Amino acid sequence: MITRLPFKLIAYVAERSERFRNLLRNIHFKGKVVAVSYIDSRFLPRTEIVEVCDGIKYELNLQDDVQRFIYFNVCERRGIQKVLPLVSEGGICLDIGANVGFYALHFARQVGNNGKVFAFEPSPEVAAKLRKNVSLNGFEEIVEVEEWAVSDRSGTIEFAISPDENSGWGHIGDDSRFSRKITVRTDTLDNFFERKHIRVVDVMKVDIEGAEDLLIMGAEKILSEKKVRHIYMEFCTMSSEAVRKRVERLHQFGYFPERQDEKILNRMMKDDQFSSRRVQNFLFSCVK
Repeated sequence: MITRLPFKLIAYVAERSERFRNLLRNIHFKGKVVAVSYIDSRFLPRTEIVEVCDGIKYELNLQDDVQRFIYFNVCERRGIQKVLPLVSEGGICLDIGANVGFYALHFARQVGNNGKVFAFEPSPEVAAKLRKNVSLNGFEEIVEVEEWAVSDRSGTIEFAISPDENSGWGHIGDDSRFSRKITVRTDTLDNFFERKHIRVVDVMKVDIEGAEDLLIMGAEKILSEKKVRHIYMEFCTMSSEAVRKRVERLHQFGYFPERQDEKILNRMMKDDQFSSRRVQNFLFSCVK
């Protein structure tokens, strides 16, 4: 059985056999994400391909880490299973840091033709791929792509463009590790909700590489008014003080994590070394 093979051997065979890659895409087993992470993209197709992954059509570049995980059906499996039951038909969702549309497209399928998804992606190259994937699924009337960065103020800011091998690393602010930088427009969620006349959002997914706290500062009105029912947010590479401040700020607005996540969040708030190594998404829900 394939599930009994060592992960590196699974990756080796997948690199060299298209037939095996197709088999691997369609089975699930514990540790599959580890096996896929070992696959060397140099052995995979170098041209854009169109594939159906979990019932959703994507144009994918397998040289990119995020898109390769989508192709092999290991991208954010736990996360999407956790948040989709919170999305109602005809509802509204926000995907902030949408990349090529994994969450946005799943949200669109869930809300249906009477719902709305706002997908935020400030990188022009990635936003173009996002629009292509929206079009491939006929979701143009459901998904609105917002090509700007959510922050704590209206204006412009420098944005570091992701390297070719991982489209998920783009972020606002100066970063000497990134050779490509552009200027992008910024605005707040408070302004956006007022402009779009949004009354309530089912789920707001946030993955913006360290700018999450700026988002919260620019969303004080909508959060205090509980216009977002659930926030699914990434915590990564930060000091324990930053984790503590973010959690406390969300608490002040009436948002609390799932009970099973409280233990690990408490450790992140107390242990600086642990929090700096940890990358994890947490679901916060509002208490009215």
